[in-house]
Amino acid sequence: MPKENQTADVFQEMTAPYNFVPLSGWVFEPDWAHQVSHDVPFSDGLSGHLELEITAETPILVGGKQTKATEQAAGEVHFFQLPDKRYAIPGTSLKGMIRNVLEIASFGKMQFVDDRRLSIRDISGKTVIGDNYKIEGQQAGFLRLREDSSVEMIPCQYVHISHRDIEYLLEWQLPPYIFTKAETPTVRQKYARWHQRWKKINSEPLSEDSLPTISFNIESQSTPQMARDLDRGQQKGTLVFTGQISDKGQTNSGKYRDFVFYDRQDKRALDVSPQVFKDFIYNHGDEDKKSTGSWRTFWRDRLFKSQHYEIPVFYHLDEHEQVRSIGLAYMYRLAYHYSIGETIDYTNNKHRQTTGYDLADLLFGKAHADDQQSQESLKSRVSFGVATLTGVPQFAHPCFSEATILNGPKPTYFPNYIKQDDVQEVVNNNAPYKLGEGKQYRTYMQPDSEIRGWKRYPVRRWEAMHISKPPARFRGKAKENKKTQVKLFPLKEGAQFKSSIRFHNLLPAELGALIWTVTWGNEEKFRHSLGMGKPFGFGQVQIKIIGSDIRSHKTPDSPIAFDEKEYVSSFRQLMEKEYAQAQTKQAQAEGKWDDSEQISQLKAMADPKHQEATADKLKYIKLEDEKRQNQFVKAKQQGWVLPEYGYKRYFQQDQLLFPRKQRKQKPNPIEKTVLPTAP
Repeated sequence: MPKENQTADVFQEMTAPYNFVPLSGWVFEPDWAHQVSHDVPFSDGLSGHLELEITAETPILVGGKQTKATEQAAGEVHFFQLPDKRYAIPGTSLKGMIRNVLEIASFGKMQFVDDRRLSIRDISGKTVIGDNYKIEGQQAGFLRLREDSSVEMIPCQYVHISHRDIEYLLEWQLPPYIFTKAETPTVRQKYARWHQRWKKINSEPLSEDSLPTISFNIESQSTPQMARDLDRGQQKGTLVFTGQISDKGQTNSGKYRDFVFYDRQDKRALDVSPQVFKDFIYNHGDEDKKSTGSWRTFWRDRLFKSQHYEIPVFYHLDEHEQVRSIGLAYMYRLAYHYSIGETIDYTNNKHRQTTGYDLADLLFGKAHADDQQSQESLKSRVSFGVATLTGVPQFAHPCFSEATILNGPKPTYFPNYIKQDDVQEVVNNNAPYKLGEGKQYRTYMQPDSEIRGWKRYPVRRWEAMHISKPPARFRGKAKENKKTQVKLFPLKEGAQFKSSIRFHNLLPAELGALIWTVTWGNEEKFRHSLGMGKPFGFGQVQIKIIGSDIRSHKTPDSPIAFDEKEYVSSFRQLMEKEYAQAQTKQAQAEGKWDDSEQISQLKAMADPKHQEATADKLKYIKLEDEKRQNQFVKAKQQGWVLPEYGYKRYFQQDQLLFPRKQRKQKPNPIEKTVLPTAP
């Protein structure tokens, strides 16, 4: 842990309540997949059911009835209940939990991915990320919808305009200022203030539905070029407000400028590809209905719903003079070269291929949204029943129901979500890993970057949960903002549930895979994670098989004695054989399935007695620490990396066993070009 006498600007270690099981360069696709059927049984096929006992060893919350947060009260989440009011765990929740473990353990596909092209905006200039991320060479234009719903860019020129000059034009008595950091006006508020003042000083009508136009002269000697002589110049353009923070109001320090767009080039319209437009709206929070950004609160409706169908933006071109990225601010978030899915493809493009099946597909089924690929769909041969609570429900200690904030970790934080090569161990203070001297972070920009893998929440010691209460101790505005807070009402540790698994026509090795996944190969020290509150340690459960009825296709009237070790052994033998054969094809090294990075880290994260399963190691770093500094920013500036969990850290065994194929770097955006004057 950090020493008290050290300065606040020296970040001590990277921690998080989550970690990653490395994604493998090998994908196991069973060769009997084409024989799987509900109607035609295997000669050695097995059917039946397993009875389960599920014990929660920490407070557990499987979300049911929820109350939305308001400005006056935090939201609430209560445990799931059946119509008869019994507390229960839906079978789909159990199935999803078990399937994810099986996908990892059987080296399956990472196919259920929300493929997005993320973006980066680092204006500090201190993050160790290299030159691919400089926001320079921006061009200005109007993003416009065509009648056929395609998108185009109308290039134009731009100059900066001072807030002080705008206020002088509006005959505002200074101070106080209209645009100040203290109020942080939104784009909508900036335009509203303009219209409000304009009406008071000008008898000429001005539609509030239109963006203001203004005449000006260009002060060409200034850097950047500024609009001067407002409302009495030779040029005429559109006043463009952005969501950038305004200055302090006392001096001209800070961001005290916005823009005027002029000299439209309608005859030189540029096509905007659907992918670039999709990236633009996603990176500006289009899917977040609660977003307070300028896209959601102002520009979105103007583009899609108003009569104008165009908005002012900044953009970059690629080497082919095609629009590569778009933003609403001058220093906008730059889209990465590669999406999450494309980064997964570098590890092995089989992960996202819609053809073929992994072992989890064969057991739990596979569905395609695309009707043209419906022949690739596969019915599940395994189903989980509802797990109902036994005994009288008891709720966890009230301390676990204090208002908290459920952090949503985002894959944009590359020190944690992207595998970093150039890592050195820091010996002093027993700190984990950071980049080596002079090294740079990998991000979604490089063609050979890889994601860290399957995200998991390591289980932790119950003693640590007692010491470290889950509710966050809020700071600053977050403390007053009830709309971001939630109260969780979990059942008490020790709660027991009963459920069952039904299976049909499974091979012995497939049944062994199911049993291994449910009971961790009958290793009693390991736990599953279920439900909400995993960052706090909620939902750590042990599952035992307490009964069975297994029938063979050959003798359906006679139950088979349940031999858990035999079935699990058949699964182990299958995986060891396939893992060895896959390596032989690569001829790079030798390794065993049970000793692989993937299995070692999967088990480590399921072990509550692991040396790293402590509250200090499994906590988020702070958005604002005791010195009011953002630890996420400090960590990036100093090159810290989230260490691998409970294994030989950054020993790239999988890359030796299953080498990756190289691919070419995508081009960088070109520098700004001067548009020729329209004839």
